[in-house]
Amino acid sequence: MFSLPEVSPELAKPIMFMAISVFSCFFLLQVYYYLAYWLAVIRRTGRTPDILEAGTEPVSVVIYARNQADQILRNLPIWMEQEYPEYEIVLVNDRSYDESQDVIISMQARYPSLRVVDVQEQDKHPTDRKFALALGVKASAHARILFGHIDALPISKHWIQHMQMAFDGGQEREIVLGYLGYSPNPGLKSSLMQWDALRENLRLFGHAIRRRAYAGDGRNMGYLKGLFFFRKGFIAHVKHPSGEDDLFVNVAATPKNVGICLDAPSFVRINEEKTFQWFWKRKLKYVGNRSLFRSVDQTVLTYWAWNSWLMFLTALTAAWFSQQQPYFFWGVVSAFAAQLLLRWILLLVAMRRFQIPITIFMLPILELLYLFLSLAWTIRASAGRPVDA
Repeated sequence: MFSLPEVSPELAKPIMFMAISVFSCFFLLQVYYYLAYWLAVIRRTGRTPDILEAGTEPVSVVIYARNQADQILRNLPIWMEQEYPEYEIVLVNDRSYDESQDVIISMQARYPSLRVVDVQEQDKHPTDRKFALALGVKASAHARILFGHIDALPISKHWIQHMQMAFDGGQEREIVLGYLGYSPNPGLKSSLMQWDALRENLRLFGHAIRRRAYAGDGRNMGYLKGLFFFRKGFIAHVKHPSGEDDLFVNVAATPKNVGICLDAPSFVRINEEKTFQWFWKRKLKYVGNRSLFRSVDQTVLTYWAWNSWLMFLTALTAAWFSQQQPYFFWGVVSAFAAQLLLRWILLLVAMRRFQIPITIFMLPILELLYLFLSLAWTIRASAGRPVDA
């Protein structure tokens, strides 16, 4: 047992009850979040409709690429061979200086319908990814636009069909969010990336289901072309080097205009094995972009960034001050263990629904690593230096 700090008998019980009350608030909020947000996502994830409605609306798919000649050669045919009656692929070749141009020419000979937007570097007017994607949107022929990246692939030829159906969920649907994960590879790094994707997707879709969508991922999302021009493109954050996806959604999302697609055939995965440095930089970009989110989103996401630490520290404090009261001490220990068990059960079910091959034995290791890494990302991003991934 711990040794109690020197506290007068008159103050011991009030301090104990205060510590238990604070812990109880965090405990109840945590359980509510798991059941109202995570469970709502899990219940809608990984299923395929019994009857797939025939697509009627033409769709443009904007695929971003930069210095990725090998991926264009290997992955573009998969994008071009989707089973959907009327769609176009708009490949945005952003300032590439490798063999991309030669590969694209060969792809155009193979797929005459492929539309290419070549973006050149300009010394007087420097370009960035937002500029390139804005050109891709303008070049698109159809009102419904889906977005992807050449290093990520849909797991099904019915990806367009499922994603575009999410636009039809209501008359006001203007944004569609889809699931992005990683193709599994051996090693702890791959498991950590998949774990992070799982946690981020549970949070993102949970908020979207509760009509509080705050971001999206440009490797699997879509919006109406008219919405892009109505919001004046990326003008709201044009000076920020990143955020062509999450910041745009944060600006344009309303409680009614966001739809989500969690059908299994709509999943997209980054199929290229990435380095940890790439992953670290990507995380800093997304965490750093939160400083430009709406105030309410900043507050909520900041709380959840610190939530695990708050739960642990308040539980430890409450247990410390209730050592000599076994009923309260074991109540605190049991409550902390119960919320941990609930989290792990939901995460295991979510991994099955999202087809993530992580074993139950990896959960404690990943939880501990993620606890410290998320703290490091939050502290590093709070420095305010923009990161371009």
